[in-house]
Amino acid sequence: MLKNILKFTIASVLAFGFNACNDSKEVKETKVEKKDIVIKIGATPVPHAEILEAVKPILKAKGYDLQIVEFTDYVTPNIAVNEGELDANFFQHLPYLEEFNKNKNTELVKTVNVHLEPMGLYSHKIKALSELADGATIAVPNDPTNESRALDILAKQGLLTFKEVPFKTVIDIVNNPKNLQIKELDAPQLPRVLDEVDAAIINTNYALPANLNPLSDAIVLESKDSPYSNIIVVKRGNENKDSIKALDAAELDLSELAPTEKEKELREQVIKEDKYNVFESSKPKVSFVLFPPAQGSILQKYNVGNKHLAVTIALTNNTPIKAVAAGTIIFSDWTPSSGYVVIIRHKDDILSVYKNAASVTKSQGNIVRSGEVIALAGNANNVQNSGATLHFELWKDGFPIDPTQFINFN
Repeated sequence: MLKNILKFTIASVLAFGFNACNDSKEVKETKVEKKDIVIKIGATPVPHAEILEAVKPILKAKGYDLQIVEFTDYVTPNIAVNEGELDANFFQHLPYLEEFNKNKNTELVKTVNVHLEPMGLYSHKIKALSELADGATIAVPNDPTNESRALDILAKQGLLTFKEVPFKTVIDIVNNPKNLQIKELDAPQLPRVLDEVDAAIINTNYALPANLNPLSDAIVLESKDSPYSNIIVVKRGNENKDSIKALDAAELDLSELAPTEKEKELREQVIKEDKYNVFESSKPKVSFVLFPPAQGSILQKYNVGNKHLAVTIALTNNTPIKAVAAGTIIFSDWTPSSGYVVIIRHKDDILSVYKNAASVTKSQGNIVRSGEVIALAGNANNVQNSGATLHFELWKDGFPIDPTQFINFN
């Protein structure tokens, strides 16, 4: 019904414009009173639709009404753009688009890169790749580009080797020392089969609605040098429309955004959960020693009431920042809000988080020892008169804990 109403509205406006073309003064007056120009865009719910919701007020100020239509598959939104039912969509990466155009004879083009959503390997049965048994079953997406992308993750972990082909499939496996069984499924199904397989490699936009947090739940995350940035897509010939250029500009403004609503909800949930109060009243069990990431004065203490779930430490430039315990780096990259950030997964479901670094010395996927240097302190965001600081967080079983219970920073 909404689709028909929108089509009727747009058609009516266009018809009026053509009928009134002999009276330029009347047309100008009508344009002043005309409603905002509609941009209709398709997206998967999380995080794409959430990001687009944040774009709405930016476009509203420019005279555009962004209308978001949510989809739960990867085919329908492309067909809808190609047939003119949508102005654009936002859910896919360029390799997928190129393969789709080739297979479906569509005329779709990328306008801008927006953000990278890393694929992750998740499991309800294991906590580390080393626990994968011989003959373990790993589920992957069954569309050509995302399957190849998932298999790349396994290849980079040394679990499989492949022939040199543009898009990897199971028939291209050359070496499979663990005799892994690769199960190809529709991407939306992957979170639902985690109890049936040993592990699954899942796109972030399907992981988040299933309450899977890529940073804390993924055993392995896709490398930051992945070419699979999510993009805005339109039908060829429409990429230079003013409305599409406005959409692209607004998306780029938000590509270095604050956390999505989903991420904010996770933090709010932590603060409200009754379970968290246990950590306030009793020291959680940690079965190994945690070393200080750096020595310095505490500028801001851990304070749940103020929603500061970290310790902020004053440092000098180029102070080495060290891993508090042995573990695997699951994130190491620059972020607009926190400079360079490193996240390490340790045993006992502990995560350590190091923010505001000026540079990093380790990459995602590296295994580090206790006390090994992972980053250097500095003015992370080049803020004038701002000294070097370390924003340090400690998480256990998905909940934050006060680092000073375990670490002496002075």
